Amino acid sequence: MPSKAKHLSQSILNEDFAKEIEKLDNKYSGWIVVAHFYSILHLVDAYIRNAYRYQPSDHYARKSAISRDSQLRTIYRDYRQLETESREARYKCHNFNKGELKTIHNYHATLKAYLMKIV
Repeated sequence: MPSKAKHLSQSILNEDFAKEIEKLDNKYSGWIVVAHFYSILHLVDAYIRNAYRYQPSDHYARKSAISRDSQLRTIYRDYRQLETESREARYKCHNFNKGELKTIHNYHATLKAYLMKIV
């Protein structure tokens, strides 16, 4: 089970990756979205690890933990939206336009700001 520090470090790496590939070209927009989602996932896992000494085994277990925790429950809708967008990129080969990417950035920024306060 990764430590809280390891999850925080991975979150930063994923966010940095998203920023780097965003500089290249919009053709990598799906990977930008995926990296932003996994950045937030690791912040959620850092919180769960710290609060419960637990590591969700999959996305379903993580969503269940989010919905049960009073601190995380407030971000459930935004987390699910970012997860859905990531799934669109991975499985439906969706290319995101600049407006959609701005929305993704807003979800990421909002979720990150909240999670960094509680983690």
